[in-house]
Amino acid sequence: MSEKIPDFDADGDLPPGIHHISGEELWARFGNRGLQRTFVSECLRKIIDLATISGKVERLIIFGSYVTKKPEPGDVDLLLIVSADFKIEEVHQEARILFDHQCAEREFNAHIFWLRNNVGRQVIDGFINVYATSRNGKLRGVIEL
Repeated sequence: MSEKIPDFDADGDLPPGIHHISGEELWARFGNRGLQRTFVSECLRKIIDLATISGKVERLIIFGSYVTKKPEPGDVDLLLIVSADFKIEEVHQEARILFDHQCAEREFNAHIFWLRNNVGRQVIDGFINVYATSRNGKLRGVIEL
């Protein structure tokens, strides 16, 4: 279910909450506003393609500076929610890099975290709230594709 992306607040953040959008809306709003943002967006496209190839990613949540008004985000931060039966050794070889935090950081300039969906809604929501909180304690919005 896609929704209109809300306007940024005075600090350049999305209002708190999980904002569900399509890939096209993501690229239109966040994807090509300068060289660095375009570079990070291309890394994100590769990540999304690999998440699709994995066949086990049920939710993909983007947070941090990429989903703000910041003109030059340094990287992209994601939380992948995978199926309960997820096993790294069964994932397509090319997509396994997504589940190795350090390798993904080097390859895609991304911080990728993941959880199995059977940890429960409360735990997943808790992780999302942590990632949606800025360094100064402000709750910000996140994007879910």
